[in-house]
Amino acid sequence: MTGQASGNGWRIDPATARAVLTGTRNDLSGLDTAKAAVDKAIEGASAVVGPKTAAALARIRENPFLSRVGEVDSAVGNVIDQTKLALDAYVQGDDEMATHLSQGPDR
Repeated sequence: MTGQASGNGWRIDPATARAVLTGTRNDLSGLDTAKAAVDKAIEGASAVVGPKTAAALARIRENPFLSRVGEVDSAVGNVIDQTKLALDAYVQGDDEMATHLSQGPDR
């Protein structure tokens, strides 16, 4: 994305913006995978350690970051969806303006 119009007339490069959105969505799915791995590791470790260590592991599982991964996932997913809608509207508006311009002032 550029601050000034690029050579093709776009102020926003739709292909680049879509690539960023896709990359962000892919990265976001990795967050769920990481949380699941942490949960599985804590569960496995809790089964083989003493009660004090198991209690400490339970506190790790209740860490505010780990407990809010779902909220972060949802919020970022919504931002991605809304940004995609805005980008689609931008592209559609630009296409409509180009069509009107090509038809001339008397269309």
